[in-house]
Amino acid sequence: MLTLATITKQLYLFYGFPLVYLFLRKYIENYRWKILFMGFFSGIIMLSINYLLYLYGLDVNSSAPIERSSTVQLNVGRLPTDWKRYIHIIQTVLSTWFLEMYVNTAAIPIFIYGVYLSIKNKQWKSNYSGFWIMWILSFVIMFITFIDKFEHHGYYLTSVSILAALGSTYGMMNLLKKSFGRKMVIFLVLLMPLVMVGRVSHRWIDNKQVPNELIYSSHVFQKILPQNEKIIIHGDSTPLVYLYYLNRKGLSLDLNALSVNKMSEYKKKGIKWLVSDTDPSEFQVLKNFQYSKIIEIGSFHIIKL
Repeated sequence: MLTLATITKQLYLFYGFPLVYLFLRKYIENYRWKILFMGFFSGIIMLSINYLLYLYGLDVNSSAPIERSSTVQLNVGRLPTDWKRYIHIIQTVLSTWFLEMYVNTAAIPIFIYGVYLSIKNKQWKSNYSGFWIMWILSFVIMFITFIDKFEHHGYYLTSVSILAALGSTYGMMNLLKKSFGRKMVIFLVLLMPLVMVGRVSHRWIDNKQVPNELIYSSHVFQKILPQNEKIIIHGDSTPLVYLYYLNRKGLSLDLNALSVNKMSEYKKKGIKWLVSDTDPSEFQVLKNFQYSKIIEIGSFHIIKL
């Protein structure tokens, strides 16, 4: 199962640690070298498959168009240097991603009660505690290593969704044993789908990540931007949604972080159209180039070098 999981997300290789624990525990119980050999060869098979996939990914990435390869992270990202950003990421992970999405806002009281009972009735010498400790340790290592990814992507928490389910289930089982708890559970269970619908409505209707200019005025952009020329997009954090709505190929870049040499390189490659949701006068890199602001569409600016 772990090998299959890493085919789509190789970060889950960190979860080889719980498997190592299981093999070691079995060996300590029986003192049979066969168990260690089985664990060793299982690890070799898993790592070999993923190494081949990694090599294949490198080959595909090197052959991919620049607009695709520029958005792919093939190694450990640079850790944030600002402590405020660390705090912001941790807050986002705990509140928005974990509690609101994986637990469900309405189920938070049930989950917290389950966690409280788990701590209160903890059994460090149980047959399962070591496995879950290693599971959590694996997640902590993955979180620290790829912390920059957790800022915008909640699906990196998929591996701890089982802990959310266990905590909520344990809390509900114990609440159902009490009269008030049963009423509370019924109320919250009825509330959960409403919270889910409300969250989806807020996410996709009230607080869209795609600006209205691109949704309702994309045809205006498309009339101005040459169809066969690549463009540079500034302001898209996805980073391909803006290009999709504009129906153009190109790069989604942060112009504030772009060097003059890199900009010159893109210009030599024939990229001379820019679409930005920020006024071009605010970009330091553009002060080294002659450009003309073609048109403003809402908060967007179409620029030609």
